[in-house]
Amino acid sequence: MMQKERNDAQYKKMTEGSVNRIILSLGIPATISMLVTNLYNIADTYFVSQIGLSASGAVGIVFGFMSVLQAIGFMFGQGAGSNIARSLGEKDEEAAGE
Repeated sequence: MMQKERNDAQYKKMTEGSVNRIILSLGIPATISMLVTNLYNIADTYFVSQIGLSASGAVGIVFGFMSVLQAIGFMFGQGAGSNIARSLGEKDEEAAGE
């Protein structure tokens, strides 16, 4: 029953809460994640650049590849979030949980 109570509290928060507050609470962790990833890549580029020019170029290529993978992950995450939101709006918790 504990999970049901948490689901009800989350549903109430998402349907009756302030939209601005919800957007901030969901957007801030994603933004921090992106900033940490970029800081990691900057530090990585600095240290690898000490090895040589070709190593630094390789890090640049991998950074581009990582950005593409991150974009694909965001695409699936936002699509799933949209489908879950529609299911919850229809009060179809079974479809939202699949």
